[in-house]
Amino acid sequence: MNLLFINSASKVFHGEDGALYLNPHITNNGFRQYRSLCDHFTMLIRDCGTLRHEDLGKFEKFDSSIGRLIPYPNIYSIKGYFDIVKQMRLRQLIKHEVMKADRVICGSQAGEVIDLTVKYCKKYNKPYMIYCLGMVFEGQWFHSLKGKLVAYPREYSCKRLFKDAPYAIYVTKDACQKRYPCFGKTLGCSDVEIQKPNEMVLQNRLEKFQNTKRTIVFGTAAYLDVKWKGHHLMLNAIAMLKSKGINVQYQMVGLGTGAKIMSLAEKLGISDNIKILGGKKHNEMFDWYDQIDVYVQPSYQEGLCRSIVEAMSRACPVICSNAGGNYELIDSKYIFPVGDAKTLAKKIEQVLKENNFAQMAKRNFEKSKDYDGDKLNAERWAFIKKFIDNE
Repeated sequence: MNLLFINSASKVFHGEDGALYLNPHITNNGFRQYRSLCDHFTMLIRDCGTLRHEDLGKFEKFDSSIGRLIPYPNIYSIKGYFDIVKQMRLRQLIKHEVMKADRVICGSQAGEVIDLTVKYCKKYNKPYMIYCLGMVFEGQWFHSLKGKLVAYPREYSCKRLFKDAPYAIYVTKDACQKRYPCFGKTLGCSDVEIQKPNEMVLQNRLEKFQNTKRTIVFGTAAYLDVKWKGHHLMLNAIAMLKSKGINVQYQMVGLGTGAKIMSLAEKLGISDNIKILGGKKHNEMFDWYDQIDVYVQPSYQEGLCRSIVEAMSRACPVICSNAGGNYELIDSKYIFPVGDAKTLAKKIEQVLKENNFAQMAKRNFEKSKDYDGDKLNAERWAFIKKFIDNE
């Protein structure tokens, strides 16, 4: 059986050593599980160019024994959008690979790549499944000028795709399902990968909070150069707090230059309050969560935020926007409206004044147990196997 996996959200990079490297959203372990269900496995992932030598250690090298990984032409830019040759190459590649496949999995739900894939699946009668990872309109609208131009048509396209899909997996329990209902077979199952809950994690966190004289450290894990991740909201909130004499530290982990973040921090006079740490491998993230005091997710768009669940599993108090399915995770008391820096500042001030970090830590740690990796993986792969076996 030939299985094709295609994704418009994830990225693949070329190393100077000739190898291919995966961005943190996709892993060899995940691909190996797909490979175990088929005879031949092909992956189409967006080609995002060559990595700098100093960045190689931040990415996982692709294990070529898993199957064929084909980087497809990147059309997700103004230049790529109007590159007719690149568009034709992409169209022919998708058509060719769909025709060869027995089953097709769309690892994301929006954009020209997924639209083309589903079009050819229908044309050549290939069973397919779609993952729903988040809210399409918000992800486009708050991304860029081009995003605003395509936000409405992509939202409409996504609703249509899910309505017709024979199989769909959602990362939320109900948030994405309400927006993009599917009349085929569905599963609500987060794709988060957390370490096994360990009670010592909670104990260490509670002991850390006993030291009340230190500066509280907030943190966000997200791409640095993507506007809809909302870093600027946190920076504005910090500036508001600083004007009241409240000083906090803010650490950011993620890929990108962070140039606009640093420029805004300097403009707001809070450069000393922030620190950009750059990208980290997934297994390094949990040590970082242990080092910060409060995790903040100020994004405009989410499905079910993996970083929030990871932080919860390390007993982190969390403040987040009401984007996507965040309300499924966090007490409403610590959720602020999307794009509202003023309310975010008030939430932070509230948390600092109430000093109820221990209560928040306990609640989040217990809630994270609902996202036990073994349980989620068993549910997800049982559903995928049903799709593979056409049950």
